[in-house]
Amino acid sequence: MSDTPSPGIPQWEIGPTLAQAWELFKANAGILIGGSVVIAVASGVFSGISQGVQVAAQQVGEDTAMVAAGLVSFVVGLLSWAVQTFLTLGYVRMMLHLVRGEPAAFGDLFSATPVIVAGLVASLLTGLATLAGTCLLVVPGVIVALGLLFANWVIVDQGLGPVEALKASWRLTSGEKGRLFLWALVVVGLAIVGGLACCVGLLVALPVAGLGTTIVYDHLARLKPRVG
Repeated sequence: MSDTPSPGIPQWEIGPTLAQAWELFKANAGILIGGSVVIAVASGVFSGISQGVQVAAQQVGEDTAMVAAGLVSFVVGLLSWAVQTFLTLGYVRMMLHLVRGEPAAFGDLFSATPVIVAGLVASLLTGLATLAGTCLLVVPGVIVALGLLFANWVIVDQGLGPVEALKASWRLTSGEKGRLFLWALVVVGLAIVGGLACCVGLLVALPVAGLGTTIVYDHLARLKPRVG
C-alpha cells in the first residue's frame, strides 16, 4: 500500500463538504429519509421487545423470570446489533452511490449480505479498540475512534476483510485526525440541532452528516489510493 497522496487532489474542507452533503440530501431526500426511518424503526422494535420482556419479568417477580428476561434481552441485543450493522452497511453503499453520481436505490439498504460478517467483526474490533484507548485516557480513545472511522466504508467499497479494513481506515485517516475531529464536532452539532427539532430534524441531520462523512471518505480514498 502507498501513503503518498495523489498529485493534483486538494485537501478536503469542512464547509464545502457540508454544502455538498446538503445539496445531495436535497436531491435525494426520499431514499435517504426512507433509509433512516427503516433503521430507526428496526432499532425501536428491538428496544421495545427488550423493554417489554424486562417489564413482564418484573411483574412476575420471580428470580427465574428475571434470569430468563436477561437472557432474552441479551439475544435481542445481539440480533439488534446484527440488523443495525446490516442496515448501516447498506446505507453506506447507498451514500457511496450518491456521492459518486452513480444510480442509487432504496434497495441498497438491504444489499450488505456479502459483507455482513466483515462488518460485524470490524464493529466488534473497533468497539474493543476504542474502549481500550478510552480506558487508558479519553484522548487515545478518541484518536482510535477517528482512525477507524471509515472501516464500514472500506468494507463496502473495497471488499476488504475486517482487519484489513481497519488498517486501511487508519491509513486513510493518517494526518487527518485533527480535521476529522472538527468534522465530528460538526456532526454532533447537527445531531443536537436535529434532536431539538422534536427529533424530526434527525431525519435530515443524520443523512447530511452521513453524506458528508462519505464525501470525506471518497476524497481520501482518491487522495491516498490503495496499491497492491
